[in-house]
Amino acid sequence: MGNRSKYINLTVKLLIAGFLLFVLFNQIKAYNGENGLKEELLNSFRTGNPLWLIAFVMLMPLNWILESHKWKAVYGEISFRQAFKTILAGISLAIITPNRIGEYGGRLLTIPAEKNWKSIIATLVGSVGQNLATIFFGITGLIFLSRDFNYLDVSFIPIISTAVVFFLLGLYVYFNVDVLALVIRKLGLKKYVSRFTKYFQEIRRIEKKTLFFVLCISSLRYLLYVTQYFFVIRFFGIEIDPLSALQGITSILLIQSSLPLPPFISILARGEISLLIWGLFGINELIILCMTFLIWSINLLFPAMLGYLVILRANIVETLGYGK
Repeated sequence: MGNRSKYINLTVKLLIAGFLLFVLFNQIKAYNGENGLKEELLNSFRTGNPLWLIAFVMLMPLNWILESHKWKAVYGEISFRQAFKTILAGISLAIITPNRIGEYGGRLLTIPAEKNWKSIIATLVGSVGQNLATIFFGITGLIFLSRDFNYLDVSFIPIISTAVVFFLLGLYVYFNVDVLALVIRKLGLKKYVSRFTKYFQEIRRIEKKTLFFVLCISSLRYLLYVTQYFFVIRFFGIEIDPLSALQGITSILLIQSSLPLPPFISILARGEISLLIWGLFGINELIILCMTFLIWSINLLFPAMLGYLVILRANIVETLGYGK
């Protein structure tokens, strides 16, 4: 590696580290600004049942193991170990970019440059599958939540209707990408997306059974995350029946997924959404914020730090195709 490449590698890695620290500092600063939050969190660690927290933490790696299998299924020939490292690197960049868009870039940093396009396709297909699962379960939860709180004819109708339309269209296009290409041609947009023709062709070659597998893994990941969330609820001593908890969790995840959240306010926005939904059940505001912070820290921040260790060992210039 030449001196110029070494300098670029070091600069990029330092920038990523800087952004990670910036996001972490802002999230902690924001939560420290909430009166009584730190005390409530510490008190929960003293009084809460540790078995619920242990169960929550133990499910975290399984979440990303499933994501690795899902990405690997579309990407093709690659070891599971390498796929897992790729997923971790993606989390590092996802956590510092709006709506996790950096996940695409992060997953390019651990694979050969000539396979970058395969990584982008695998990430795109996996992301669409995950969004479809989120929308489907979210719609179901939101309908029951709206019914129970008499919002079905007022507040949530536009959200539910829009989500249903997006889900049905998304599911159809997911299994019939040719339709999207046809729509693009009919709208006269072909010249604007011609550079992506290669990706369309490759997506068309993905077998239906692979797409179905991705959708199944996405649903399994979603249910795993819901289970983790429920464990956290129990850890904080909240007495709520499982069905009501399911309604709240799925509704929160649906709303969160529809908002492009800047990284430096994402945890605050997540907290506000959680306050909106859990407030309907009369749950204490400080406990709601504590739950949000704990879930974000363990499920995203910790893997992001591990992912940065993967990035540190990567030759970024070479993996992006500029090493020669």
